[in-house]
Amino acid sequence: MAERKPSIVRLVLTIIVAAIVFFVVSMAFSFLTKMFFPYDMAAIAGSRLVTDPLMMAFFLHPLIYMVGVVILYPLLNLKWSTVEKGTAYGFILWLMISLPEAYVIFTSMSDYPTGFYIDKLLFGLVAWIATGVTIAYLLRE
Repeated sequence: MAERKPSIVRLVLTIIVAAIVFFVVSMAFSFLTKMFFPYDMAAIAGSRLVTDPLMMAFFLHPLIYMVGVVILYPLLNLKWSTVEKGTAYGFILWLMISLPEAYVIFTSMSDYPTGFYIDKLLFGLVAWIATGVTIAYLLRE
């Protein structure tokens, strides 16, 4: 039996929902991190103000990530449960996206607060797994 591919409408809706989940989870995790390891992002040298027009890219990055991530998901042909597939996919995304990003930040920005590094490393794990499960749920057959 031939596999069905998700419709364009379903893919677009999945992209939007996954981007929202990623953004909300990452913001919530960042808030929790700052409770235990406080730091002020605006006070870090080189940070842009939230009112800077270029900061729109920060708020759009989950949507940009999701276009590729959602399109690639159907290529996985795993015979696991929805949650297992989503968790595995989220972990793979964390390894490919967040871990290298955290490494670059850690090795090139040595005077940043501890909370910043922890947030960069761990928020990705939580956010990508939540996003992977969301994608798996929305694109399940």
